[in-house]
Amino acid sequence: MTTTDIPARTPAARRSPIPPKKRPKREREGAAWVFLSPWVLGAIVLTLLPMAVSLYLSFTDYDLFNPPNWVGLRNYVQMFTEDPRYWRSVVTTVTYVVIAVPLQLALALGVALALKGMKRGRAFYRSAFDAPSLLGASMSIALVWRAVFNDGGTVDNLLGTGGWVNKPGWALLAVALLTVWQFGAPMVIFLAGLQQIPAELYEAAAADGAGKWRQFLSVTVPMLSPVLFFNLVLQTIQAFQVFTPAFAMSVWRLLSNSLLIAGGAVLGNVISCSLAAYAFARLRFRMRGPLFAFMIATIMLPHHAVLIPQYIIFNQLGMVNTYWPLILLKFLATEAFFVFLIVQFMRGLPRELEEAARIDGCGPFHSFCRVILPLTRPALITTAIFTFIWTWNDFFTQLIYLFDPDKFTLTLALRQFVDASSTSAFGPKLAMSVIALLPIVLFFLAFQRFLVEGMASSGLKGRGERDART
Repeated sequence: MTTTDIPARTPAARRSPIPPKKRPKREREGAAWVFLSPWVLGAIVLTLLPMAVSLYLSFTDYDLFNPPNWVGLRNYVQMFTEDPRYWRSVVTTVTYVVIAVPLQLALALGVALALKGMKRGRAFYRSAFDAPSLLGASMSIALVWRAVFNDGGTVDNLLGTGGWVNKPGWALLAVALLTVWQFGAPMVIFLAGLQQIPAELYEAAAADGAGKWRQFLSVTVPMLSPVLFFNLVLQTIQAFQVFTPAFAMSVWRLLSNSLLIAGGAVLGNVISCSLAAYAFARLRFRMRGPLFAFMIATIMLPHHAVLIPQYIIFNQLGMVNTYWPLILLKFLATEAFFVFLIVQFMRGLPRELEEAARIDGCGPFHSFCRVILPLTRPALITTAIFTFIWTWNDFFTQLIYLFDPDKFTLTLALRQFVDASSTSAFGPKLAMSVIALLPIVLFFLAFQRFLVEGMASSGLKGRGERDART
């Protein structure tokens, strides 16, 4: 038998299809910083700089109109030793958090467990239970809640306890009940976590004679502990930052103003957060770990801590009483929660897809646009839903930057229905509340089926952490 000699491939020929290692690494690192540039700009200009300015101003006497005057520790000494309102506010806030957060999480977990075992109608009940968390933070619901608990309101008529609004202790309970009623967001996260627990664990526990309660303590709680901790931290932070429920023209102009701000915020968040998330999740570059840790830490940063420096920046730029401060922030990836959400989703995508695209000649930008971005649609839609609803319901930020009635949104206009004597035009107020809530309800109903899919694939499977280390 004869054989045909095949010329041996030279080392140079074998290495020629493989590009040099250092160049792709430099290219990927450069691409990573390009993707991160909106977030880096926002982190420096709108987070780090305002934090430093806030720290400096805390040692001064400053009123926005005159130059700051250095007073050292006088502000802190007065706050801790001479101002009884400070300690009263601390006790009130801690009491509110201790009451509201555990009750909210317990209710959310109980409903999530019930929905997990439901075979029919789960999507309907999931939407019904999630709706209050999306509507409850709005000025519309806050004013209606105020009317329910006010003198002569529904609670007064049923219980005969009088109005709760003007009684400090009862008013705190009313606000806490509103927070508990908004259990939908942690419920969705709990439901997504429960769906990732392998059924084999419950079968093995049942085979060992464990009942439902024992399975809950021995299987559900340990496996769900990361989600429990995440929900506890997130809801506690939000509880400490609660403002709208406690504060409590043309309709078409108000509606168009609200739509303009919410639409711009959605576009900005989806673009900037997905760019930053791709760099953190799929690209390797120096300082990735410390930068990601800093980004996560900004979730715990109270918005009020950087509000005054940000206001000064936008005032110097001539943007106060315009929509730019409300929209521009979103294009700089300042919403760390959404960056984290998309990062965890992207980490769960197979890396073989990018490797195949790279073999076909795609660089990081083409891989992001043609491979990763289409597969990340559930997380992007989840980001769009929450951004739209949270921006639509935002009251405090709009109150700070907008003072021209022609630029008011529906949220700001609703506040005009309550005068200084605490009397209200309930008919017009409720009509305006319905108009303000209708776009939120329609937007939620149109896209709610993507919520659990986006949450369920966003860091709850555990494999994302392995991908981050490889």
